Amino acid sequence: MEYNHSKKSAIWSASIIIVAISFIIIGIWKYDITIIILAILGGFTILRFGHKKPKNIVFTIRNDGLQINNKLREYKNIKSFWIFEEYNELALHGQKKIMPLIHINLGSEDKKRIKELLLKFLPIEEENYPIHDIFARFIGY
Repeated sequence: MEYNHSKKSAIWSASIIIVAISFIIIGIWKYDITIIILAILGGFTILRFGHKKPKNIVFTIRNDGLQINNKLREYKNIKSFWIFEEYNELALHGQKKIMPLIHINLGSEDKKRIKELLLKFLPIEEENYPIHDIFARFIGY
């Protein structure tokens, strides 16, 4: 799966709407159109993607790289990997500065076997779980 999807309740949706309306009111009070536009776009985006169902991701560990769906990520372009046991995710750290961590949900795959296979091609390097992902999980996103 693309990510762990949690069903959103009506209270979750109402909370997002209330926060967006609060920012719209602040924008009106401050005469700031930027706040109003960001509140509308942000609220709509969070609601839309919060209810979106995840896609099924297929990844294959190959001798020349990792194939994620139809895209091959060569090992020479990957600096290291880490498996977040508590979140059941594989993180790939790219060589390029602009390439963020790529998170792959492992689902029911054998994490120990994946680690053994990847160690043949890549070094393992502990990563910290990104704060924005922790926050997203906290709010049920």
